[in-house]
Amino acid sequence: MESPVGEPFLYGEVRVTKGGSRAIDQAWTTVVGSAAIEVDTGERRMPLRLPHPEGWRRIDPVEHREVQSLEGLPHLDALDDVDRLGPPPYVVVVTAVRAGDPIVARVGSEGSDGEARDVHLGERAELEAWIAARESGRWPIVGLLGIMAIVSLALGVRGLRG
Repeated sequence: MESPVGEPFLYGEVRVTKGGSRAIDQAWTTVVGSAAIEVDTGERRMPLRLPHPEGWRRIDPVEHREVQSLEGLPHLDALDDVDRLGPPPYVVVVTAVRAGDPIVARVGSEGSDGEARDVHLGERAELEAWIAARESGRWPIVGLLGIMAIVSLALGVRGLRG
């Protein structure tokens, strides 16, 4: 399926926002493609149904492109009220699964509908390293919060004693 940003994709979300704005009322979103895809697990090919793209996690940032006009861009023909976004520039953002993209997800047991949960886009080793880095970054914060709690309790007790 043709993409307004980057390579063609199988399933994903196309969003148009006003350049520099993160306001929800200044954005337009559509989901494009079929959520039912087929994946190669290395052992076999199996059908998989992806959830809505807003719940996907990824290491790499989503693909985006700033444009002055939306004319001729694929999948944006349903955007009939471009004036609502204001004057250009616009930012077109695509979050998508492309053929050959690695996907890590939880899938229901055999015989289920093949619905994926906890979808992560990227290689397993990169995802595990990213998650480990995020987890290790939490411990200094936990220590700081613990110290602040002890100091607060000590000051509270001191204040009560007078």
